[in-house]
Amino acid sequence: MAVGDLYELTLTQDWRSREIANVFTLHQELAFIPVGGNPASVLATNFAIQVLPAISAWQPADLVTIRIRARNLFSLSDDFTLELATVGGASLATQSLPIFSAVNFSFTGDNPAVKNGSKRFAGLSEDIQDDGVITNATFISQMNVLADKMEGYVEVGILLPDKVFKFVVVKRIRSGIAPNYTYRMPATSAEGVFSAIVVAAFRALITSQVSRKLGS
Repeated sequence: MAVGDLYELTLTQDWRSREIANVFTLHQELAFIPVGGNPASVLATNFAIQVLPAISAWQPADLVTIRIRARNLFSLSDDFTLELATVGGASLATQSLPIFSAVNFSFTGDNPAVKNGSKRFAGLSEDIQDDGVITNATFISQMNVLADKMEGYVEVGILLPDKVFKFVVVKRIRSGIAPNYTYRMPATSAEGVFSAIVVAAFRALITSQVSRKLGS
């Protein structure tokens, strides 16, 4: 709701009757007036327009984006869920890799006090890789487009859009006693320590997401 606020955005997809979630964090850099809703609704809607196509374009047609939820970490009322039914843009003619196979991006931030992050996306097809290494030139080009999105902003405005929401990595708040620490997201601006993503590096080696394996 204000410059300096941190937002958590959860992208939820359904593939083969299993939900896949990717969580992003963004920092509000500029003030703006939300039209027809709250700031979270603007963030969710504009993410769907500006960023989601760079994800869904290469995912298979049976992988469906079902919702985007954006919430202000510092304000309970600034929360919005956008329901969707966006299918992947890739053909089902080629065999898909297992649901836990993922393409990986490593994030480098501008704040050494915050640990660098990463992001993994599912929906890979067999023909983009050779022995676990991504070699398909078209797919690599699509990954570079997605990397550019995550290094940038979710913009607000039509004629002259402003760079309002910057992709960041947020430092979790630790509590408890070793080795049983617990971690949570910051709940106030005083707790909000973050690192702006300056490099989102695509990794050609296919990785796996353990939480997406059967039984996990």
